[in-house]
Amino acid sequence: MLSATRPAGFVSSKERFFKVVDRPLLAHGLPGIPIPPPRNPRKKGKTYYLGLVMQKNEEITAEIKKLENQIKKSSTSEADFLLIVEENKALDQNIKDLEGQIADYQLLATTFQHQMDAKLLCNKYMILRDKNDKKTEQNNNIFMKRAEVEESINKLQRKNDAIKETMESMCPAKQKEYFAMITANKELLKKMDILQEEMNLLVERKEDYELAVSYSEDKSEMLMLHKELAAKQEVLRAMRTAPEPQGYKHFQEKMEKDSKELASIEKQLADLRGKEKELAERIHQAQDSRAEYEKLKRSEEKLDRLLASLEKRKAVKLDGFPHAPESHPRNPSLDSQTAQTLEKMLQLLVNGPAKAAQGLGSAGAPEMKLLCHDLKRMRSDQTGLKELMGSVASQLATHRTPRRSADRSQKRLQEERERLSQQQWHLRQALEDLDQEYHDLRKELSEMGEKGRTLRILSQLSKLGPGRERKRERERERGRESESERGRGRERGR
Repeated sequence: MLSATRPAGFVSSKERFFKVVDRPLLAHGLPGIPIPPPRNPRKKGKTYYLGLVMQKNEEITAEIKKLENQIKKSSTSEADFLLIVEENKALDQNIKDLEGQIADYQLLATTFQHQMDAKLLCNKYMILRDKNDKKTEQNNNIFMKRAEVEESINKLQRKNDAIKETMESMCPAKQKEYFAMITANKELLKKMDILQEEMNLLVERKEDYELAVSYSEDKSEMLMLHKELAAKQEVLRAMRTAPEPQGYKHFQEKMEKDSKELASIEKQLADLRGKEKELAERIHQAQDSRAEYEKLKRSEEKLDRLLASLEKRKAVKLDGFPHAPESHPRNPSLDSQTAQTLEKMLQLLVNGPAKAAQGLGSAGAPEMKLLCHDLKRMRSDQTGLKELMGSVASQLATHRTPRRSADRSQKRLQEERERLSQQQWHLRQALEDLDQEYHDLRKELSEMGEKGRTLRILSQLSKLGPGRERKRERERERGRESESERGRGRERGR
């Protein structure tokens, strides 16, 4: 910045070397050195001229120093001037901002005075005061935090300086070890960050699993059982690693047998659970087949209703034929006649004598046509009803067989379920008995272990008893001697 602000013709003392010849000589000569007026020339020695040169050299060096000091002062003054100019600019900007804020405040004050009520002004004043207090508190907290951060930075800088000093004072071998330790520390920190991330992921998964377990009762029970089993396994390991007291082998063999029995019972329970699942699936299938059977039964009932309605319609149609003559009244016996009797009657009507045909005249021909039409309709209805009866019978046969099989399978599954529930109850009782025996054995083992420990402690105490008594006697003698010496010292002091 100083080089940029120098004048155009400015040359530093380092860039220019002054010479005596370059300086203008006035009538009085150099400042501070009086030059006498010319006299008669005399011969002078070299020492005289050397002295003059030395004096001039000293004067020149003094002037150079003065100029350098002036240059330094001017450079510092220029830097201070630049700083003052920058501060002045910042202050001008702050003044402008404050003037704008004052103008805004005055405008608001005038608007409040002319347009707003005193209560609203008081309320707004209170709100603004609260906001101002909060902001001042926030600013104070920020400054406090900044001060704390600066203090921590200063402490770290001090520590860094101390570390640098110790590093400089260390030998090269130790410095190499230190740098190797720093690199290893960095690698370990990276690994630690990776492991921390993995641990956070595992913690999140654990929380998710705990939530899932808390929502389901079966999973929570399984987790409790798993914890109990882990605790029992730890107890068993501790008991196996512990020293074997008397009679431990017998209890261990018994425990192994019990564990084998428990494993076999667990296998049986697993098999029973699998069978129970199969039975549940079969029951579900039986329920589905039963629902299908009910649907088929409903369809069968509908078909029965249709058949009944068809039979009723057939009876109604047989009861009265349309366009029947009054001379031939309806006879209920004719409605029950079959198709063969109708055919015989038709043959008689067709192959009868001509007299009968002539006697009947025009009244027999329409009756015969009506009878033929009714006969054809009866035959078509009969064939349709026979087909319906056959299809309904086949459907009933097909639906009755699965219904019977479903009833049999349902009965068999219920019997198996009852039998398995009984077996499960017996197995639970057996498990409870085995758990009770296991707890009793554990109590006996703990009692035996405590007895063995007490016996060992007593044996060790019996071995160490005389030695400890001797040590105690020696300590008592030493305490008596120290007390006697203290009493003598007190008497001497008195």
